[in-house]
Amino acid sequence: MRGAGVLVFITISELSIYGVIFSGWSANSKYPFLGGLRSTAQMISYSVSLSLVLLSIIFLNGTVNLLDLYQNQTALPYIFPLLPVG
Repeated sequence: MRGAGVLVFITISELSIYGVIFSGWSANSKYPFLGGLRSTAQMISYSVSLSLVLLSIIFLNGTVNLLDLYQNQTALPYIFPLLPVG
């Protein structure tokens, strides 16, 4: 489990999507369900963009360990080589 720090972070942050879709579904009416679907689609689009930014950092370093990612940016912070991404 040492090398899966970023992957665990992405997985746990995307679990909140299930709460939104289930809360709209549990209201047992079509309008809250449609609102839950809309909110879920929005959360998925935001999490995809966040995951792509994190994956570009992983590809830049070649590791998924959070400690290694932190230590590798002491010489050059990630904001400078990844400025066009954001």
